[in-house]
Amino acid sequence: MKTLTKNPVEDLKHLLGPDQVMTAEEAGKAYTHDWSKLRYATPLVVVKCRSTEDVVAVIQYANETNIPVNPRAHAHSQNNSAISDGGILLDTTEMNTIHEIDADALTATCDAGVVWQDLVQKALAMGLVPPVLTTNLGVTLGGTISVGGLGVATFRYGSQADTAIELEVVTGAGDVKVCSATQNKDLFDLVRAGLGQFGIITKATVKLRTCKPNVRKYYLLYEDLGQLMKDCEALMDLENSPFTTIEALCSPSMQGTKKIGEGLELGVGVQFFAYWLFPLHLTVEVDDDEVVDDDAMLAGLKFHKHLHTEVLSQNDNLNRAQPKFDLMKRSGAWEQPHPWMDTIVPWNISQVFIEQMLEAFPPNALGPLGQILFWPSRTDTSNLPMLPTPSSEFVVGLGILATVPEFAKEVIAKRIGQVSKFSEQIGSKRYLSGIITYETTEEWQSHYGDVWPAIVEGKQTYDPNRILSPGLIQYE
Repeated sequence: MKTLTKNPVEDLKHLLGPDQVMTAEEAGKAYTHDWSKLRYATPLVVVKCRSTEDVVAVIQYANETNIPVNPRAHAHSQNNSAISDGGILLDTTEMNTIHEIDADALTATCDAGVVWQDLVQKALAMGLVPPVLTTNLGVTLGGTISVGGLGVATFRYGSQADTAIELEVVTGAGDVKVCSATQNKDLFDLVRAGLGQFGIITKATVKLRTCKPNVRKYYLLYEDLGQLMKDCEALMDLENSPFTTIEALCSPSMQGTKKIGEGLELGVGVQFFAYWLFPLHLTVEVDDDEVVDDDAMLAGLKFHKHLHTEVLSQNDNLNRAQPKFDLMKRSGAWEQPHPWMDTIVPWNISQVFIEQMLEAFPPNALGPLGQILFWPSRTDTSNLPMLPTPSSEFVVGLGILATVPEFAKEVIAKRIGQVSKFSEQIGSKRYLSGIITYETTEEWQSHYGDVWPAIVEGKQTYDPNRILSPGLIQYE
């Protein structure tokens, strides 16, 4: 290593180059928070890494100086892992090269800082698409693989981390390891959905699949959540169901206020309430001139109303959330706090859980652009040890996605935390991209279950000085 001055900013400029290193003041406020904006922290230094070698240099320096490192891309998590309090914030967004798309092998090899949107554009031009995508395509491969990456096709293809074939990782000890199901498998199992605790993913080879150019999208409306659940069991029959994606929402029909007792947050003993409806969106892939029998396609489904059907290009469908994101940016909502929670609920209790959650949660509390989403899924399409799920064939992934003013964020975060705790009490497993309420080793051990000993051993092996994202998982 080059001669050090023991001034981290100057040392890292010397190691990487002055244009890749910023003080907190130079970096600005954007680097002090993640997407949630629930907590702010000021890093000692921000480093923009452009290569694996840069990441190695930073990690080795951090080990020599005992300075913690938090990896960060576009920081769309809400668990404080992408901010740093007095440490090194390692920005991977400039590691953004798509190295190869192999149409024969159906794979893409990319730097970890590549956003899925860029990969989607290049893959679609070749008649290919990633099997699983999150709603927001403006997030990175390394980021979502490190969290899991759940989407409306997870019931069929698992998580985005399940589609990873091979990963290049810089461990917390500063070693470069290539890992896969057949090479360094223990590390492969730890870094997929590993929250950046064992190493920083620098390159990923992921699966692609062939696709038709368009999707035919059905907009269905249910009044009866139980009936929707029954229909979704048939829709998730992988041998017989033609549908590529399943996406559902909880949609309030506002009714006004009702008395609920004294002493609650509103202070007047009333709460807004709604009659809840449940939209269901289904897609099936089609060629340009393909004729589809809609009645046959929807046969057996007992929805309340078939609202609409349209044909969309793959690109338009995959970017379906972009108009909402544009509105959020124009209205200022993009810059507001976003206390979010995701949980994976056992199928047999999911209807009761959702109905009780909706009864207790004021429908206006999430803000005018907030949403409650849920996506029915299967547990046998994923094999990630670091992404525990309830022990049932089917599950429901539920996302409470709030966009609220600054003054309301603590109240809403508290309510979401209460829902989180309730979901755990009935056997759910948290998806850890959202607010994390675990504070003790016992809570983390309960979350991971039988995998916990491997996590503790893996931390000692691959990050022995515990420099990576300290304070997130409590090991002791």
